[in-house]
Amino acid sequence: MQEGKTMQITEETYLAKEIETKALGKIVSIDIKIEEGRIGLFSHLTSVDGDTVFINPSCWDPQTVNSDKAKWSGEDRDKDLSIIMRRISELLDAAKVSSLSELNGKPVEITISENMIKSWRILTEVI
Repeated sequence: MQEGKTMQITEETYLAKEIETKALGKIVSIDIKIEEGRIGLFSHLTSVDGDTVFINPSCWDPQTVNSDKAKWSGEDRDKDLSIIMRRISELLDAAKVSSLSELNGKPVEITISENMIKSWRILTEVI
C-alpha cells in the first residue's frame, strides 16, 4: 500500500476476518444423561486460565418427548442421536479409552471463535 493511502474496511471485510483463539484445558466430567427432557453428551471442561465451559450436544429424549406435535420428526431426532454417538466414538478413540468415565482429567484444546466455543478436541499430542 502506498504511503498516504488509507484502506477502507467495510463491515463485510471486518466480518470476514474471523478471530479464532485456542485454549488448553481438561475434561472435568463427561456423561450421557437426560436433563430437562433432553438426552445427550454433557461435558464440563475447564481451561488452564480457570474458565469453565459446559458443552451439551443433545436432543429431545424419545421416552420423554413425543415428536407427533413437534416441529421436528422422529427421523430428525434419530439423526441427532447418531451424531452424538459418533462424537462419543471419536472422543473415546482419540483418548485411547473405552468408557466416558476414563475421559475425566484428559487434556483438551478448545477453539473459540467470536467469543463462542467453536469446537473442542482431546489433545492427542500429550496422550
